[in-house]
Amino acid sequence: MPTKPDALKISTTVIAGVALVAFAIIVLRDYLPALLWASVLAVATWPTYRKFKLARANNGWQRIAAPLIATTTVALVIAIPVAIAALVVAREAHSLILWVGTVQHDGVQVPSAIGRVPFFGSYVARLWQHNLAQPGAASDLLGRIGAVQLLGLTGSFGIEILRRLAQFVLTLLTLFFLFRDGDTLSYRVMCLGRRMFGIRSTNILKHIVDAIHGTIDGLVLVGLAEGVVIGVGYWVCGVPHALMFAIITGIVAIIPMGAPIAFLSATLVLFVEDRNVAAVSLLVYSFLVLFITDHIVRPILIGGAARVPFLLIVIGILGGLASLGLIGLFVGPALMAVVMTLWRDYTDFEQDEAEGSQLLPPSAERTRVAGE
Repeated sequence: MPTKPDALKISTTVIAGVALVAFAIIVLRDYLPALLWASVLAVATWPTYRKFKLARANNGWQRIAAPLIATTTVALVIAIPVAIAALVVAREAHSLILWVGTVQHDGVQVPSAIGRVPFFGSYVARLWQHNLAQPGAASDLLGRIGAVQLLGLTGSFGIEILRRLAQFVLTLLTLFFLFRDGDTLSYRVMCLGRRMFGIRSTNILKHIVDAIHGTIDGLVLVGLAEGVVIGVGYWVCGVPHALMFAIITGIVAIIPMGAPIAFLSATLVLFVEDRNVAAVSLLVYSFLVLFITDHIVRPILIGGAARVPFLLIVIGILGGLASLGLIGLFVGPALMAVVMTLWRDYTDFEQDEAEGSQLLPPSAERTRVAGE
């Protein structure tokens, strides 16, 4: 049993450690997203990288060549699709500017299908006729997103792209050192976890890793696949700029319930063009794909990997996204995995302490206490 000076020393050490960590977070707050992205990428690719690194026993290979090749590969896997998507969207943005100019000049006629919608169809048709069908009204409504404003928005995008590029370079630099010193770092993290949480730290770290892998599989990969599958529907139904819509769908589908924003917009375009059969077909097909991915595939991949209820995963994703941005998609589920692991471990610990490793019902507990 520690003496009072020992306990005071431990408390002082803990307080000093927490203060130093908080100060480090304040100093590095602008660079934390890059560090977190590098950590997520390292955890996601570590099993494959470790096999690749151990293919040769040469020290120079394991210290320099292997992490450099792995970092370069990750950079290309991320940068090439992003660059292609950016070029496609930029090319289609020119068509969008021309379309806005045409709408401002000529207006958009009311789709015939809107007037046939029961209950509120006639109201929507009158509203459309008043705000979009007349050239002057359409110009007033869309005047704020004309060509000049879109070009100005493109300029702000340029500044944002430069900032993201600098963050990406820092992420890759951090990833290189995580690959190089990952074994040592993981050992020290395990030691720190043992000191903080005892033997249960192994489960906590395992569920963090599982949550990151499950989130990547269930959000990123499934979201991109959802964009491809729904994109086929865009192409079959003849949606204008189908490739751009498919790319946008794949990006927003990473966020739970984000895909409807894209495919409902594509459906609206078909309705505006009076292609009602194609619009209804696309709507039914897209919702079918959404139902399968969001209610069957994602819960299995995400919740099953980390043994966390899918509802908590969704809460962690949305909360992480709101507080940390895109990196919160991965940090949120990882935190939920930690919370659930601690909950299970501590509640199981209390059960093990009870007689017969089971919690007594209230009546039996009162009888036991009275007997004592």
